[in-house]
This record gives sequence, C-alpha cells and structure tokens, in this order.
Amino acid sequence: MLHPQEIRQEKLDKAQEVKNILSNPVIKNLWLELETKYTEAWMKTKPENTDERERLFMAVSVLKDVEKHFQEILNDADFMVKFKFS
Repeated sequence: MLHPQEIRQEKLDKAQEVKNILSNPVIKNLWLELETKYTEAWMKTKPENTDERERLFMAVSVLKDVEKHFQEILNDADFMVKFKFS
C-alpha cells in the first residue's frame, strides 16, 4: 500500500507528464489535425449515412473526453500543490 506522500508524488509526476505531452507542438498539431479531419469528414457525410456520421461524431467525442481527462489530472495536481494536500 502506498503512503499518502507517494500517492501525491505519483499524481504530481503524472501531471508533469501530461503537461509535457500537451506542450509538445507536434502533439498539438496532430490533435488539431485529427479533430479537423473528423469534423470535416462528418460535415461532408450525407444525413442518411447515419452509421458514418455517428462514427465520426464519436471520434470527435473521444478526443474531447481525453482532453477533459488530461485537464482533470492537471487540476488535481494544481489543487494539491495550492493547498499542500498529501
């Protein structure tokens, strides 16, 4: 079982890795390219092509879910540092 200080350090280390990923210009560009690709493809589908529209909508949604999860990791670490939680 991990001690509170070890858990805190793991969360801070994870947050630092997330910051490194999000600040990487290659990752930023790839993320934007994917989101743009999925959105443009979705907008070009015919309304009756519901399977393809749903697949592309889900792809964009997953990207947004991952971004949200990354932000939650960063917020958690910021909170721990700001309020000195263990």
